[in-house]
Amino acid sequence: MKETLNKIKKGSTVIIALSGGPDSVYLLHLVKKLEKKLDLTIITGHLNHGIRRNSGRDEKFCRKLCKKLEVIFETEKVSLRGVSNLEEKARNLRYEFFENLKKKYNAKYILTGHHLNDSIETVFLNLTRGCSLSGLTGISDQKYVLRPLKNITKDDILKYLKKHKIKCVIDSTNKQNKYSRNKIRNLVITVLKKINPSLEKTFKKNMENFEKIHRFLEDEARKFLGKKLEFDVKKFKAKNDVIQSAILELIYREKTDGTIGLNSKQIEMAKTIILKNKNLEGHLGSISFKTEYGICHFEEKKEVKTSSFTVEKIKCPSSLKSKTHTIYVTSDIDPALVTLRNWQAGDKFQPLGMKRGTKKLQDFFTDRKIPENIRHSIPIITYKKDIVAIGNLEISEKFKVKEKSTSAFQITLASKKAKS
Repeated sequence: MKETLNKIKKGSTVIIALSGGPDSVYLLHLVKKLEKKLDLTIITGHLNHGIRRNSGRDEKFCRKLCKKLEVIFETEKVSLRGVSNLEEKARNLRYEFFENLKKKYNAKYILTGHHLNDSIETVFLNLTRGCSLSGLTGISDQKYVLRPLKNITKDDILKYLKKHKIKCVIDSTNKQNKYSRNKIRNLVITVLKKINPSLEKTFKKNMENFEKIHRFLEDEARKFLGKKLEFDVKKFKAKNDVIQSAILELIYREKTDGTIGLNSKQIEMAKTIILKNKNLEGHLGSISFKTEYGICHFEEKKEVKTSSFTVEKIKCPSSLKSKTHTIYVTSDIDPALVTLRNWQAGDKFQPLGMKRGTKKLQDFFTDRKIPENIRHSIPIITYKKDIVAIGNLEISEKFKVKEKSTSAFQITLASKKAKS
């Protein structure tokens, strides 16, 4: 804890992610104790996802707590109804909200209440989904996101709150095993703690060991790259397979400020393309790369950041023409299966009016004279494995509102272009 808090300089403004739960409430009280000593300006941020019935209660609790502690309280409400990949999109929304607060108040750091048990759960999730070595090191501090509680157990937090009679709110969804993290926490870890009651202590040591190995590999990767985030493919090919993976992971982290969105399968696929050394293009997570004349160059994709989208069943409007943020599609779909993503290599769809076959999205963009530098910022609406619409540019023939239909689904987008 001291190591993380020592990064905060006197006179800093910090943003605290406040949910109202035990972890964030404990963190707020901890930082409040340092307020005068470090001359801190404390801003709390609470994002109301509107997912739970008692989300309004949580916001009210946080507002009241901040008034009592005399700290600034900021809140925002978003809608995640009809959104798939709920956990991932809720997390992305939170960080977008806190990044905006950081800019608004010119804050130095964002502080989150992630603790040791969160790190253990994350390691299990990463192992299950496939990850690089860094995925086994737990949740760590980032450039401006600090985790002061990363070495503290959940039990220690609860004991402190109970001892000092500090109130908090409990998220009822934590007991629902429909979410991946809850399954790990409530089912997997519960069983493992019966085998090893000191699981947290053991895992902390394991994560520290993985971190040492990861740092060694990262140092080797930095030596290879020097100051550039590109490399000679022949020299890359001469490196050990593990070092190759470390090099690609380092480039990804330097380009995106983290490893979210990157897994071991993506790294292996990127290596396969690069090692062919035949002027090929590919993707590594959210960044693209190209080999030209024996040199591999990397460039971050210009992606869409979607704050939210809604799918609502309505009576057929008089005009079915797509608007800036509104698209009308057939009501013969399950709205829970509608998702949003960016353009991917090889994408095909059936444009409106095409009775047979499909068209490459690459060719569609070329025909519409869409500049290459904005193609990755156009939201691709999908249903299962099919493309429903290309933003508001084109609806798929397969998902158009049929003649004489009395109802349709209205898909409303709220999006911002990511900085390139």
